[in-house]
Amino acid sequence: MSVFFRNALQAYLWTLILLWELEHKPAVMEPQDCVASPDVPVAILQKKILSAKSPEDKARYEKELDELIKAREVIRDSMHQIVEKCTGSPEQAQQVLNAKSSAYSTKEYKEVVEYFKNKGFNWHVPKYQTALQHLYLFANLIEEKVPVERIKAAIDEVSVNLRTEKDVAVSPNTE
Repeated sequence: MSVFFRNALQAYLWTLILLWELEHKPAVMEPQDCVASPDVPVAILQKKILSAKSPEDKARYEKELDELIKAREVIRDSMHQIVEKCTGSPEQAQQVLNAKSSAYSTKEYKEVVEYFKNKGFNWHVPKYQTALQHLYLFANLIEEKVPVERIKAAIDEVSVNLRTEKDVAVSPNTE
C-alpha cells in the first residue's frame, strides 16, 4: 500500500510542477516571431532596423528594406502586365491570375520560365527571389493555350519598359 501511495503522490507532484511551469514560464516563440517564408527577408531587415546601434546602420537597413519592397512591387506589377498583354480580355486576365494550373512540367513552361529569368528577374539575386512566387502565372497562361511566342513577346515588352523607366529615373540625377 505504501508503494502505491508513494507513486500516486509523485505523479500528483509532477503534475503540479508541470502546471506551475506552464503558467509561469514564458513561451519559447511569440506569435510575432512567426513569419511566412517569403516575408523572412523583410522581417530580418525590420529587426535590424529596430536593433541598429548607429543612425548610419539604421539608414542603410531602411534603404535596403525600401529597395526590397520596391523590387517586390515591380515584380508583381510586371507579372500582371505580362498576363494582361497575353490575354484577350480583363476577364481572362483575372482568370489567369486566380487559377491553379498543373502545367508546371511542360516543355513550354520551362522554356518560358527560363526566358523570363534571363530577360526579366533572375531569382538567384536575393532582391528578386519573390519572382518565384509568381511563376505559376506562366503555367496558367500555357494552360489557357496562350502561345509561347506571345508570352515571350510580353516579357520582352515589359522588361524593355522596366529598363526605360530605370534609365529615366537615373538620368535626372546625372549632370
